[in-house]
Amino acid sequence: MKVVGKIAASEKTYANEFFGMELTLPEGFSFYDEGQMAELNASIGELQTDEDVIKALDSGLAFFDMAAATTIGTTVNVVIAHAGTPDVQALDAAAYLESAKAGLESQLTLAGAELKDAQVRTYKNDKTKDEFASMKVQFEIQGALMYEELVCLRADDYFMTISVTGPDKAELNKILENLTLTK
Repeated sequence: MKVVGKIAASEKTYANEFFGMELTLPEGFSFYDEGQMAELNASIGELQTDEDVIKALDSGLAFFDMAAATTIGTTVNVVIAHAGTPDVQALDAAAYLESAKAGLESQLTLAGAELKDAQVRTYKNDKTKDEFASMKVQFEIQGALMYEELVCLRADDYFMTISVTGPDKAELNKILENLTLTK
């Protein structure tokens, strides 16, 4: 089993066969390099193989599989987590996001932000007609209004959350238009 995705040679497309998805980022995005990804995954330690990632996930740790950003602060992150306890294993992607919503306000408060709105919904990609469980979030940080869309996929006992965050709602929608299911 291979849960880790890859960035295509074009360096604009991230794909994950295990979850059956791919995301092509628009111009202006730069993928994080190996050093930056290692920093995001510091709690896991050094990972050499897909088996190392699976062991870390199965022990309850989350894994940043991809991260990218623009110079104006728009970010895209892909995080994979194991379903863990039987209660969580029983959840579908929408219910998983609903459970995450419960802790969202305290997480944002710790980051110095204030939650304005959070709604779990179905995101329909008008371009591909694919549908995804998602959570639309609006928060304020240092006086600036920010938007976030979290899209969740499930494969076996693992959840993938794709988080797109930035100051421009329209830009987030353009990014998500490039998210497609491949299986």
